[in-house]
Amino acid sequence: MSDIVVSLTKKAREMEAQALLYGYGYLINYFVIGSGGHDIGDPTLALPLDLEAEVLPGQFFGPAPIANKALISPTCPRWTCTIGIGEAVGNVSNLGLIATVVYIPEASILLDPAAVNPGSTAQVVTINAPATGFNANGHGFISGDKVVFSSTGTLPLGTPTSIDAAAEYYVVNVFPNSFQVSQTIAGLPIILTTVGSGIIKVRSALDDVFTYVGHGFTNADGVVFGTTGTLPSGLAAQVYYVIRATPNTFKISTVQGGAPVDLLTSGTGVLTVTDLNSVPVGAPVVGSQFLYAEANFPLMVKLASVITSFTITLQT
Repeated sequence: MSDIVVSLTKKAREMEAQALLYGYGYLINYFVIGSGGHDIGDPTLALPLDLEAEVLPGQFFGPAPIANKALISPTCPRWTCTIGIGEAVGNVSNLGLIATVVYIPEASILLDPAAVNPGSTAQVVTINAPATGFNANGHGFISGDKVVFSSTGTLPLGTPTSIDAAAEYYVVNVFPNSFQVSQTIAGLPIILTTVGSGIIKVRSALDDVFTYVGHGFTNADGVVFGTTGTLPSGLAAQVYYVIRATPNTFKISTVQGGAPVDLLTSGTGVLTVTDLNSVPVGAPVVGSQFLYAEANFPLMVKLASVITSFTITLQT
């Protein structure tokens, strides 16, 4: 197993200096490979590292997950990575560690995966003609269930109200393969006046919910997510907006007041949810990434004819 020593970038030193001021933390979970570490005409000739770089030049792939991490001393971390044959050849010869900002006290809450409810899979519904209900074979809903709708086109119009992706409805007039909805529990059904367009789906309103007692979020708050493991499937590194907030639960949307994001899994590790309104001025955004450290690949790694595992040791 080869050993590569990486050097902290200028950005990493700035981030470490500010960490005590803003109280954030970061995880080093990924590495990337880029070009520029060796002379393009001579792969044996290493070039000086650019420790002021924000990203690796000519990034070849990444971020790729680091296999594991261990401490070889109380202050010296070491990571293990695996690289395939031919992934570090020619002038493709930089290695970079990518750090992700994960937590700012007073601005973030921490969730266990058990607090994330992806719920059931959304069901496709059809509408044969106006004034009828929704058709979905074996839908499984019972009277009083709260549901939400989405569409790749338009949702149906109706009276006394139209179907809205941002609203919740109660199931009424249930049959094995069809149902209607009402604005209130056991209320009068909405009479559809159009059939809508695109693929129309329905799912339980209890799905896609985050639970945290006294979370303090309000509707339209901008939030970002980070994790010590993997994000729930359906989430990405972007800003979301709180919708349907109650004192202890909330959902999120990609736009203010929009339809909830469809969560497919609960994710792993500890999930960080940060209210952008509470982030101190000048503090990094939770979930943002930066080039933490870099190194040049040794020639033996570049010329390896087999899949190579190597350790990365941080030079502080």
